[in-house]
Amino acid sequence: MTKPIRPSKFPRWASKRVKDELSRQFNIYEPPEIKKDIGWVAGECPPSQWMNWLSNIIHDWITYFDHYLNRPKEYKILELPNASDHKGVLVFVSDIEGGVLGFSNGQTWKKIRTEGDI
Repeated sequence: MTKPIRPSKFPRWASKRVKDELSRQFNIYEPPEIKKDIGWVAGECPPSQWMNWLSNIIHDWITYFDHYLNRPKEYKILELPNASDHKGVLVFVSDIEGGVLGFSNGQTWKKIRTEGDI
């Protein structure tokens, strides 16, 4: 199976909360908890404000995942977690040598050595 290509655009929908001049309603409303629990039922036509809310929250989560989960977590040297519990994890250690990447081999944290500036 080939590796999927990362899309160049994020799904973005209803990124601004605005009030309709005619209806005087906002374009985004969070659905009630019971609706989130049971979802849509056959024949139901959900309000556009609820669909806008759903699309908007999906965008926010994708943006969060892209920003935080695609980067190593930042630590100071004395705050590094136990290496044996984090085998294979990449980290950024901010307070040594101007900041270095490291990884756990399951026993200790190892510095990733590089040569020169980019």
